[in-house]
Amino acid sequence: MLLDRFFMSPEFGNSLSHVFRSSGIVEQRVGAPVGDRLHSGWPIRLIAGLCLVGTFAMVWGQPANGWAESPTLVTVVTAGGDEVQGTLIEIGQDGATVNMDSGDVQFQADELSLIRFAHPAKQPVPTVVKLMGGSVIWVTSVTWTGDQVTLAPARQARLVVPATDVLSIRFRSGNQATDPVWLGWENEPRRGDRLAVRRNEQALDSIDGTVIGVTPRSVEFQMGGNTIEAPLAKLEGVILSGSSSGNGQSGNNAAKSKSSIRVVDTSGSTFAAQSVSLAAADDSVEIVISGSVKHTVSLSQLSSIEYAGGVLALADAEIADSKFMGEFAGSASVSSRPVDQKREKRIQAWFAPVSTESATSESADLKSSDSRIQMNTPGEISFRVPDDYQRLVVSVRRSEQVDEFLPVDVEVWVDGQRKWNATLSDRQTLGLDLALADARRVTLKALPSQGSASGATADSKRNASDRGLNESLDAAVGLGGKLEWFSGRFLK
Repeated sequence: MLLDRFFMSPEFGNSLSHVFRSSGIVEQRVGAPVGDRLHSGWPIRLIAGLCLVGTFAMVWGQPANGWAESPTLVTVVTAGGDEVQGTLIEIGQDGATVNMDSGDVQFQADELSLIRFAHPAKQPVPTVVKLMGGSVIWVTSVTWTGDQVTLAPARQARLVVPATDVLSIRFRSGNQATDPVWLGWENEPRRGDRLAVRRNEQALDSIDGTVIGVTPRSVEFQMGGNTIEAPLAKLEGVILSGSSSGNGQSGNNAAKSKSSIRVVDTSGSTFAAQSVSLAAADDSVEIVISGSVKHTVSLSQLSSIEYAGGVLALADAEIADSKFMGEFAGSASVSSRPVDQKREKRIQAWFAPVSTESATSESADLKSSDSRIQMNTPGEISFRVPDDYQRLVVSVRRSEQVDEFLPVDVEVWVDGQRKWNATLSDRQTLGLDLALADARRVTLKALPSQGSASGATADSKRNASDRGLNESLDAAVGLGGKLEWFSGRFLK
């Protein structure tokens, strides 16, 4: 009742009259008392209730943890693994400044590992564009005219890049059946561009030629001197001839790339940046993707800024174990005689998986990205996953020495559990992008395909112990059992 009296009083009406007049809620009538104007226009209890709710919201409505409201509250992870929280002030070439309880703290660039924002992920969009240097950008549209490609990153300003910087454009979301083929094609070196057509939800077809443009409805494609307009509704995507390395780099351009920072936004895009800057009191960061390509992202759309690249080539990772598992590798199942340890050591030296350099590697800068894991079937190699690395990306194919194609099963195991498997039946390339969470070990395997072993294959294995190592190796290669895993890397 006391509240009713207060809400009905002229004093209350007078105190709020300027608010309602300025907002247009109350039409002022000359000569009428403020209380009458309020009574004649709006139910006073409703107005008072709204005001009271608004007051409570201002006083008590802020979340106990202000992360959801402020885009500048961050967690900083140092190179030594320490974590601190504070308000991000600015980012420059020298590092970042964060305000904490003790005042402003300057973190040098070489001290930073990660700046993490507490912003929820947004609904993904289906189209993804990969650029030279490693940027992976989810976009709502792509337009390619002449030598420029205009991208519309999800919920951000448009970005214009040279056509030569584009490695692939995938218009559809993948699935378990199409992803291995698409990822394999992305990593295959080729002389021309490739148009990928989704035959159905389980299979992709390809056409090689030259992409000359992309519109909102079609891809302009030249093949055999003819220009074709392929409707986007029928396409999986396009893969450009520069896609010769799974690290998002191609040819000598890999050596030119100096992207050491990864900016991840809430829409899932990853911008491989040469530098990132944030001016004090600004609300967005500027990303330099290359010398001539820059982009801005609002602080409210940032998920993380990762320093030192966040990429570890598989060839540079620590090998936990590597072995050839063939029956003639001294196993007791072949012979009742004791295992000849000296002979076993020689066989493992010949057949166990090894990391080798690509014959096309021309620069020390390309060493890691061009290294391959050569593997004879059956064989396996295990790597220790360093802290904070969350994904494995790698492709597999037959060795160029192979001239016959018996089916071979390839598998990826994570901490003792099989997480991915496929069968190589010809000279195809398959790829994978696998989440690792907090895994400690990853194992790559190659095994004879179940049910595919012929009598000749079995005889070859049974009689292998009676042949020389050179003859055994020739047999393994000729029957298609020699593989290579390439473009492998761990990602944070």
